[in-house]
Amino acid sequence: MNQYFIGNYIQKLSIQHIKDFANYHQVSLSDVECEIILTTIKQNWKELLYGDYLSVFQKIRNQVTPESYEIALQLYHDYKRKYQSFL
Repeated sequence: MNQYFIGNYIQKLSIQHIKDFANYHQVSLSDVECEIILTTIKQNWKELLYGDYLSVFQKIRNQVTPESYEIALQLYHDYKRKYQSFL
């Protein structure tokens, strides 16, 4: 059941959501990085939540700046730990 709700939410994500989330965490992302992150989340959300998340992160490692990559990985771990009981 949770996968259904998560999947529906993910499909509604937009570039603006990514920008707002980054701004909230005081992270500066280029428009290209926002697009890459959005596309990656939409195409790989199940893998990110339930599978080998590192393989997904490896796919974007060379497409975003090293700083953006490290921050994204840290935020992923923080939020995964925070919401693990809901998954």
